[in-house]
Amino acid sequence: MPDNAPLLDHAYLRDNYLSVGFGDVLRDVLITMRQQAVEYLSAAQDALKHQDRSALAETAHALKGSAGSVGASQLAATAERLEMAAPTENLAALSRRVAELALVTARTDRAFATELERPADDGWLDLL
Repeated sequence: MPDNAPLLDHAYLRDNYLSVGFGDVLRDVLITMRQQAVEYLSAAQDALKHQDRSALAETAHALKGSAGSVGASQLAATAERLEMAAPTENLAALSRRVAELALVTARTDRAFATELERPADDGWLDLL
């Protein structure tokens, strides 16, 4: 995914949730992803602290998949770069990548919050 990927891909949400009849679960999916993103970030920070490259790569891989499944494109791309770097990059470079992950996680969380402010009944209709 390119660096200029959206924080939250509305076309993805439309095509994979709303257009196929899963709009009623989208709110819960986004709430769950907000919680998971924070947990994955914490796990990545812990893995870095313990210099556990395998755990860092596994956590980044899991976050990449979860973020991708809700259209959180930048978060997925950032996690993918961390996953690929974890086995070989030096710890200083990995520390910078985890810091970038924290920044993108916070930005994505704000994007989730914005989406969750939409009215529950018909707030996502403009995405259709």
